Amino acid sequence: MDDAQERQLSSFVGRLLRSSFGKGPESIAVSSHGPFVTIHLRRFLSPAERVLLEQDSEAVVLTTRSLLMQQIIPELRASVSVTVGVHVEDVYYDWDLTNQSGMIILVLTETGGVLTKEMDAYPECRELHSEISAISELVEKVPRSISSCFVNPSTLLVIRDGILVAIEKEMIRSGYETTLRHAKWQLEKRYLHNNSHFLSIFHKPIRDLFVDWNFEIDRSMMVIVLT
Repeated sequence: MDDAQERQLSSFVGRLLRSSFGKGPESIAVSSHGPFVTIHLRRFLSPAERVLLEQDSEAVVLTTRSLLMQQIIPELRASVSVTVGVHVEDVYYDWDLTNQSGMIILVLTETGGVLTKEMDAYPECRELHSEISAISELVEKVPRSISSCFVNPSTLLVIRDGILVAIEKEMIRSGYETTLRHAKWQLEKRYLHNNSHFLSIFHKPIRDLFVDWNFEIDRSMMVIVLT
């Protein structure tokens, strides 16, 4: 995506979220690298959601947002396809309600081998992958593969493939995908936010951290936003 397309997508996402959520983010930062597009939302919390959080009803806010996102994702896919002329292969999203922030990740249909050439090409890559692998082992298992890239100078995208253990796959087959997703989200976020090694790896504090899964293809997308 070029700069003009990123600005166009930012405006569209702002309008889409305002019409669906009743309030849009105060700022939207769109970045792209190869087949990946990150949409970083900041100061995004409605008055009703604020009241629910004050009443310890975080699960209600997350469930409502998931339902709304499922409604707007088809429109988002269609807009990107028209704007960029490329099919949207997958969509991931996550929220940090404490920071009033969110992240939407689009995976575009890959062309020209851009992904393979530009992944893992930064100095801290090996150390970060080792740390992500260790955290994953504590929560589920060591991923079959880990790859990552900077989408912009402060936004790092991490892809983990092959992370589901047998009992998680059985839960998904038995219809407990929502329960599993929420449990993994809470557990992984706890380990990731409490990890002190990221600061020693990047020598910068983490501003935001997001994670989501596509259970169907056994893949996780993680975004680390540095200050």
